[in-house]
Amino acid sequence: MFSEQIELRGHIIDSLTLPKVLDEILTNGGTFTIREVKIGKQRHDASYACIDVFGPSPEVVDNIVRRLRQHGAEVAEQKSVQLEPAPADGVFPPGFYVSTNHPTFVHHEGKWLEAQPVTMDCGIAVDPESNTASTVKFFQVRQGMLIAVGHHGIRVTPVERRLIAKVCSNSWRAGFRARNPRARSSERLRRRFGWRKNRAEDACRGRAGGCSHWSGRTFRETD
Repeated sequence: MFSEQIELRGHIIDSLTLPKVLDEILTNGGTFTIREVKIGKQRHDASYACIDVFGPSPEVVDNIVRRLRQHGAEVAEQKSVQLEPAPADGVFPPGFYVSTNHPTFVHHEGKWLEAQPVTMDCGIAVDPESNTASTVKFFQVRQGMLIAVGHHGIRVTPVERRLIAKVCSNSWRAGFRARNPRARSSERLRRRFGWRKNRAEDACRGRAGGCSHWSGRTFRETD
């Protein structure tokens, strides 16, 4: 059996990252042993898991690790990113790392370099002179450009579940206001007359107390 040790950090319990990783290992022909787990005691505390991944061949293990990268898994043994030159313009070297839509970092000369911009389905090019990393599409590749291959020395940081929930919530509220003319009308009345929220909403529903006539931009107060 061939093996690789991976680590998970962050909110891996409440975001269901840990069970997703274990299911990914089994689905792709591997087995696992959980070596260590530390669960955060408070909601803002990060958790940690160290897992040994086993497979019948190096190819199976490499394939599993590549898939686990999408969930933020890191190889425990810290190595520098492996770089290979592009054989020709518009051609990636064999086994090049394919980026995701999550922030990605490569370990080069003792430093973690963030690949910019964050773009999925790209390769990662490293410039040793400026010590920078960038995502590149196939038409941007030039012969001799150093491209990241394999999975060592690469770190992916998934978006935290709470941030996703906050963004989705804000987007829903913005979409609700855009689709709800009564909500927009209520906001306009509050801004124009300084009314309280409940009074503006009552006026837009045609109930007593706010305005007896409202059409287009014509307002008339009865108070």
